[in-house]
Amino acid sequence: MALQYRSMRWPNLARTWPELGPELTGLSRQLAGGGSDAGVSEAAERTAEAQLDLARIRHARHRLILAVEAKLMPGQEPATLAGRRAAWEEAMEQTIRELSPSLAKVYARK
Repeated sequence: MALQYRSMRWPNLARTWPELGPELTGLSRQLAGGGSDAGVSEAAERTAEAQLDLARIRHARHRLILAVEAKLMPGQEPATLAGRRAAWEEAMEQTIRELSPSLAKVYARK
């Protein structure tokens, strides 16, 4: 079953990443508790999928921040806040272009 939010459809996490199946099953059982009915089990599975998706997003964000910080030149930070922000944004754009050209197109539109 895929979640639907407005016009967007989100794929089932276990089908998209089968390696997460055991972790997803364990978390959903823990959330549902023993002897739960079908409605509670389905809600627990959705919640478990959301939790694992958030963990993946946080991990990706952390890796992106580390990659951007690695591009910033230590000891050569601009003195002004505007200068530091510009340097950070340039490093972010460069990192995104390197990691994902398709994402770079979306980021460049903002």
